[in-house]
Amino acid sequence: MRVQVDGHSMEPALAHGDRLLLLRAGWWWWPRPGAIVLARRVAVPGGWTVKRVAAVCDAGYDLRGDNASCSTDSRAFGLVPRGDVVAGAIYRYAPPERRGRVTDGARSRGGRRLASRAGPGV
Repeated sequence: MRVQVDGHSMEPALAHGDRLLLLRAGWWWWPRPGAIVLARRVAVPGGWTVKRVAAVCDAGYDLRGDNASCSTDSRAFGLVPRGDVVAGAIYRYAPPERRGRVTDGARSRGGRRLASRAGPGV
């Protein structure tokens, strides 16, 4: 799954226009604090948001932008239900000068850090 970052709420970690490769959430991966995720949010334009997991509780995820001064996040729309977090960012593939792994919280179900392998056609 791929997305393009729109806006400045995740700066400096992610910049407007960065393109990300994401791993779909499932039994093999779950978000933990520090992970950058894609979540469904009807309260934001376009219905999707890319944010960092600040905390996890039974009621859902507390998602925050790294740049609080221009972020619409859980402070505005509340906790995000677990089912609405659909994927985690693992690799920035564009622009070329910013290419590289996106880490912080992406772990497999067994607890091992996930490796990102980006190549042609990815």
